[in-house]
Amino acid sequence: MLESNAEEELRKLVAAFAGPKPLPAGGAAAVTAIAIGVGLGVKVLRLSCPGLPLHDQTTCDLEGLLDRLVPEFTADCRAFSTLLAALRRARNETGREADVAEAWRNATEVPIAVAVMGREAEAFLSRCTSGVKPSIRADLEAALELVRAGRHIAERNARENAQHLGPQLASQLLAPLDGEYGRSPKEG
Repeated sequence: MLESNAEEELRKLVAAFAGPKPLPAGGAAAVTAIAIGVGLGVKVLRLSCPGLPLHDQTTCDLEGLLDRLVPEFTADCRAFSTLLAALRRARNETGREADVAEAWRNATEVPIAVAVMGREAEAFLSRCTSGVKPSIRADLEAALELVRAGRHIAERNARENAQHLGPQLASQLLAPLDGEYGRSPKEG
């Protein structure tokens, strides 16, 4: 049964994204998509596969991931807010350049962390496709699509923001999104 306040809570969240304030924005949307996907994945595993060791372990892994992921919503909003504040300072103000550089770095690091968690979630969910009841397999696919969408958004944000950093720092920070480590299971 749907909780009576579920629609109200969804309306509040959507209103926050649609509202006139700059926050929350795309990075927070990425966190939201991944978190909803992970939550849906947990539900699918609980309903479909209770007692199977792989699925029980994956459920625990996903719950732990949610505990780490949800605070990234606030971290993203904080990083973006700090960046906006730094950019709005007078160009000749003492310390502005250092603050702007640090803000761009933070605005790059947060979506990288989110993208890495998205890839982790995708790997957890992908390993559970067998054993899921056919009647809710579409829900697992929905969970995977939400996670993938959020991960792609976070990766795009990180790469865009990294353009404001020096090439060496950008390359260093973006390393988790590149190469073998950064590939999702389906990207090989």
